[in-house]
Amino acid sequence: MSRKFKCKDFVKERSFSRMKKLSIEYYLQEIKERKWQTLVR
Repeated sequence: MSRKFKCKDFVKERSFSRMKKLSIEYYLQEIKERKWQTLVR
């Protein structure tokens, strides 16, 4: 039972970290695009 719970917890943690990573990458991409727009103008 506890082992099952740990596995579940691990999966949750993994998905959360992945989400964080994605959000960070998205944020960086947004900054890049804004820089390009300002350069073009």
